[in-house]
Amino acid sequence: MRQFIKSIFLFVFLLVIDNSWSQVEMEITLNNGDIKTGIYKIRDNTLGWPTKTKVISKKTRDKYGLKEIRSLVMFLGGDAVQYEVIRVKKYFDSSKVELKLGQVGLKGNHIELFYVSEYIYQGGAVTPITTISSYHEKYLRKKNDRVAYNMGYLYGAAQRGIKKRVENFFNDCPELIDKIENKEIQKKETMEIALFYENNCGD
Repeated sequence: MRQFIKSIFLFVFLLVIDNSWSQVEMEITLNNGDIKTGIYKIRDNTLGWPTKTKVISKKTRDKYGLKEIRSLVMFLGGDAVQYEVIRVKKYFDSSKVELKLGQVGLKGNHIELFYVSEYIYQGGAVTPITTISSYHEKYLRKKNDRVAYNMGYLYGAAQRGIKKRVENFFNDCPELIDKIENKEIQKKETMEIALFYENNCGD
């Protein structure tokens, strides 16, 4: 199952490297309850800024922003890949909340895991050429919470480490923190961490 998730994610992740996803069949659920089906593409018009992301219909050219979308399903071959529009923060005490499109990695009774495509921009100060590289990041959200938090590497100076953020996020599960401290579960193994929390904590 985990290999299946990784293979599907890799396929979708390769589609976003050029900042414009290929056209695929989708089912989109809007916040007002309307459901749209057809061939769509996801376009990022402003160099990876998530709130500017648009889902565009091939047939009608209708555009939907993340503020209008609740969730969507991509149909890739015989597989259905689920996404949700999620509210995210880098840290618990962050004041900035963003909307991002997250691929559903785990939907448990106590915790949810999402994969989000992120971008790194280089150049522009010394050279007129700006290069963009993409990677995926992992966000966790406890059930009944409104915001998901980044549990992977954060680029930039003075960013809070993964281990500290994991310990803060799971302060209601000392057993999990002990396993991370003793390296029985690695701090970067977000799926393993989420599964342990799902099966042993969160009551």
